[in-house]
Amino acid sequence: MNDEKADVDKILKELGTSQSGLTEEEAQKRIEQYGYNEMQEKKGKQSHQVSQKILGACSLDAGGHHSNNCLAW
Repeated sequence: MNDEKADVDKILKELGTSQSGLTEEEAQKRIEQYGYNEMQEKKGKQSHQVSQKILGACSLDAGGHHSNNCLAW
C-alpha cells in the first residue's frame, strides 16, 4: 500500500466513514448529534459594520474627495 492510500484510509477511519460515504443510519445519527451542516446567519452588528465600510468606501474617491461613483452588488 502506498503512502497516499494509507493517508486516505487513516483519515476515513478517523472520520468514521468510507470512500462510499456514510450510511443513512450514520448520517441520521450525526444530524441528531451535530445538527445540519448549515451556516447560521448572524444579524446585527457584523452586518451593520460591513454596510458602514461599503458606504464609507463609496463616499470617498481615491483622492479622499466625495464621489458619487460607487458600484454596489
